[in-house]
Amino acid sequence: MWDRTISLQGKTELVRDSEGYVTENITWISGIPASRRDVTRTDEIIAAQDGYIADAVYRVAAICYSGQKCLKDEADGELYDVQRTFKGDKKMYIDLTCQRRSKDGKI
Repeated sequence: MWDRTISLQGKTELVRDSEGYVTENITWISGIPASRRDVTRTDEIIAAQDGYIADAVYRVAAICYSGQKCLKDEADGELYDVQRTFKGDKKMYIDLTCQRRSKDGKI
């Protein structure tokens, strides 16, 4: 069922460097089993209505997810923002609809 692993965002600290710029230091919770599926037309329509682009849907065990807003695919290192979650009745997994971040870490 699981075809890859992801990392979910853990603790985030804002750190000011020597030049005064603020950077994010993110601690990742890694090794979470997940499966990735392509985005369906329904996902695209809901995303368009909410003002984002649905790039991927990840399915993880519901117990592993606790409301994080960012995930990293460990296979390719891509960062995604979790835009929508769905958990069916009496299901043990949750679907995370995600939008890919650009290479500089911004949407």
